[in-house]
Amino acid sequence: AYEVAENGDFANWRIPSRKGGGIGGAMDLAAGAKRVFIAMEHTTRDGGLKLLKRCSLPITAPGVVKMLVTDLGLFEITPQGFKLVEHAPGWSPEEIQEQTEAKLIIADDLKEFRFRS
Repeated sequence: AYEVAENGDFANWRIPSRKGGGIGGAMDLAAGAKRVFIAMEHTTRDGGLKLLKRCSLPITAPGVVKMLVTDLGLFEITPQGFKLVEHAPGWSPEEIQEQTEAKLIIADDLKEFRFRS
């Protein structure tokens, strides 16, 4: 996804400043699903924020995202916004907040990602 908003909206199909592109199947999948899970990088290549208060790009589907995983954390989308449930090793909740426009809710039982070897 290009952007995800704290209310579960996501933008995945078009950046107005770029030519071409199309909606593809993302809108069909999102419209037909009961719960949508998004996996994406937390920021753009140049450090731009992607977890926002409101999407600035055209919305693919409003309010459908329930869970989001990025390279920095695992987030539940709640009525109050992004809830940080797990974080990547070496990243504190404060550092993740600096990379997130929307205010994060920190889970009481926050965990660090665990990887099997």
